[in-house]
Amino acid sequence: MLAHWGLASISLGTVFIGWFFGFVMMRVFGLSYMFVPGFAHARYASYKRVAIEYAFLNIGIVAFMAFGFASMHKEALYGAAIVFVGIAMHIYNMAAMLIRRRKQQPKIASRP
Repeated sequence: MLAHWGLASISLGTVFIGWFFGFVMMRVFGLSYMFVPGFAHARYASYKRVAIEYAFLNIGIVAFMAFGFASMHKEALYGAAIVFVGIAMHIYNMAAMLIRRRKQQPKIASRP
């Protein structure tokens, strides 16, 4: 309705990306932190790193949506870059959990 009066122009791409990153990706990342350690028999990731990751994701999504709604597309890319930093941190956390798992597996002694 605001777009009809020329007060705001909202791109559907911004809405789709906001829903995708804000809902779907955050849920999948949260579930991966619940299930990967159980399936891999590894310890959980550092809570500090997970909190920093989610802070990057949330700040990036809010910045992307705010600048995207305001049709400031250059600035919206900064929000997308912050989201990608959060994604890179998630990949690092998953890899760290799996690498720690390999180092901590006890060796089974063979019977004589």
